[in-house]
Amino acid sequence: MIILQNMAAMNTSRQLGIVTKNKKKSTEKLSTGYKINRASDDASGLAISEKMRKQIRGLTQGEENIEDGVGYVQVADGALEQVQDMLQRMNELSVQAANGTNALSDRKAIDEEIQQLKTEMDRVFQTTKFNETYIWPDAESRIVGIGDKKAQAVTVITPSKTIWIDNSNYNVIALNSYSTTADDTGVSISWTGYNGKDYTTDTISWDELEEKGYRFNIGDIFQKTDTELFDAQTGKPVFDFTVAYSVRPEAKIEDIIKAINGNTIGHSTGTDMDGSYEDSNTNRGVSIQSEYLYYNAAYASRANSANNDRFDFQTGSDTYLEAWNPATSANRCNLVSDPCKDINSTVTAADVAAAGESTDGWTFKFQMEGIGEVTAKSTSVSYSATSAEWSDADDEHHWWEYRWTTYSDGRRERYQATLSRSSSEKGSGTLGSVMAALTGKKGTTTPGILTKANGGDTDHGGGITISFSLTAENSYSYGKNNSSKTVGDFSLYIPISVSDTEISVLQKIKNTLNSNTVLDFSSRAGVSTQYVYSRSAKQSLVDVPTYVREVYWPQVDIPIHCGADSTDRLNIRYETMRIKKLGLEKTNVRTEEMSLNAINAIADALQAVNAQRSAFGAYQNRLEHAAKINANTSENTQAAESVIRDTDMAAEMVQYSNQQILQQAGESMLSQANHALDTVLQLLG
Repeated sequence: MIILQNMAAMNTSRQLGIVTKNKKKSTEKLSTGYKINRASDDASGLAISEKMRKQIRGLTQGEENIEDGVGYVQVADGALEQVQDMLQRMNELSVQAANGTNALSDRKAIDEEIQQLKTEMDRVFQTTKFNETYIWPDAESRIVGIGDKKAQAVTVITPSKTIWIDNSNYNVIALNSYSTTADDTGVSISWTGYNGKDYTTDTISWDELEEKGYRFNIGDIFQKTDTELFDAQTGKPVFDFTVAYSVRPEAKIEDIIKAINGNTIGHSTGTDMDGSYEDSNTNRGVSIQSEYLYYNAAYASRANSANNDRFDFQTGSDTYLEAWNPATSANRCNLVSDPCKDINSTVTAADVAAAGESTDGWTFKFQMEGIGEVTAKSTSVSYSATSAEWSDADDEHHWWEYRWTTYSDGRRERYQATLSRSSSEKGSGTLGSVMAALTGKKGTTTPGILTKANGGDTDHGGGITISFSLTAENSYSYGKNNSSKTVGDFSLYIPISVSDTEISVLQKIKNTLNSNTVLDFSSRAGVSTQYVYSRSAKQSLVDVPTYVREVYWPQVDIPIHCGADSTDRLNIRYETMRIKKLGLEKTNVRTEEMSLNAINAIADALQAVNAQRSAFGAYQNRLEHAAKINANTSENTQAAESVIRDTDMAAEMVQYSNQQILQQAGESMLSQANHALDTVLQLLG
């Protein structure tokens, strides 16, 4: 007999453990009611059961959704029922109004009720909601494409920058204009400078142009080998301006090339100058008002001069427009044509009369360094009155314009405004024209600038301007193979006071403008130039989509999710409603004809409302059937799921009883197996 290994007890213990485990499972199934309590109980059965549960719960929620949908259509149907009643009443009223026995006041009273009913119908349509959702939403707008239209691909943007010309750049700016070259690689600018050299910038690529919004500065693409285009100390370009284009998104590179290749950027350049008198005539009542030296002449004065510092673009030094007399070659005698030379030293009335008939003007002679002999001839005479206020009570008509001004206290009064006038008396730029400006053109209504007491038309004085044109006697050269005679212009200004007479003004002119008059000019520091495109982009058309904003009445689409799957949907679709959409916006019964029209319009509206109400009724019936289908499907699916998931209590009780008996038997056998070793003690005894 072996005592170390009690095989009978071990076998009994193992079998008892199996029985105990099986009994435990039966106990769990009986206590929970489920025969699948964990995946290990029935893996495939659990998967099938959970899939069915998903369907069952989805169908249950879908049934609730359907009930919400039924509520939605019931609210809509209830509102339409009231609208239908109102339309029936409107039809009744329209039939009443169509009767010929009604007076105008009767129809007006009937129409008032109809208009109120229309307003209420629209209010119903606008405000009826279900769960904060408007059942009939308002009109909407949308952008609708209506096709393509041809449009210019590129618009040229005019450069607005002002360039100040100085001693570092006067030689290299464009003689005429800047030309644009555009090809597959990009855009470059070329020009011929005043120095006669041809310049071409680097090419700015299309990628960089697009990145910069199709705008760039010309100075950024100067070629580094053109060292004269850069300041020696700072390294910055000696001039710069922006080139820019507005490009449509639809434009391709070839469209842009077609538009801008060969375009030119023109510029206007002017040299302002200061002027003064040099001798005893200074401050005698005539002053140099404005001066303008044509840039070509300024350039030639510097470039062609043996002493090229005689015209300085930066420091404002003397320009050497000096006196010159062709008869004597003396430098200080420049007035070679003087219409006052035969007038007495002390002006008389006879001198005034002769001056008024004079057709002579003034001519100055200059020597200009680098240009040669220059002639300045008077070309026109203009005059203006001095501004002064006047009262509203003064209704006298004056030759100057008047305007209105409003004061802080609300008072409005007219005031005189300066008005420039040009005299054309017997030619332009003559002494006779100056005299005509004083008292007006004889025999006409042309006004004069002297006071009324002195034969004019104003009490406030003013001034007379004599304009001169500067012309070279011989053509001067500038730039590369270019020549001109145009030099510039200046003006002399004669102030007229309230005390002046024809005699005093003529005396002032004689004392100031004579053979002793010397005019001296010096340049102002900084010469400006403005850049503009001489023409816009060439025609380059692209197709541009055209859109319009359209107002429309949207179709309402209410999806009712009635099942467990994403595709299990029932859509309630209908048209939105408004008085305008029903064609009743302008309906009235103010006349018999309008009443008849109203009957027809209301009939059409009733038909539309009835159709929608009928649709809502059909949707409600459909939804109710869908709810019944959901309930039936859910019930049957739940029954099938119960077979898989729920415990068969009777069968499980039999199993439990069986396991319980086996457990008791096992425990008894284990006890006997353990006691079997007690016989060993008897042997030892």
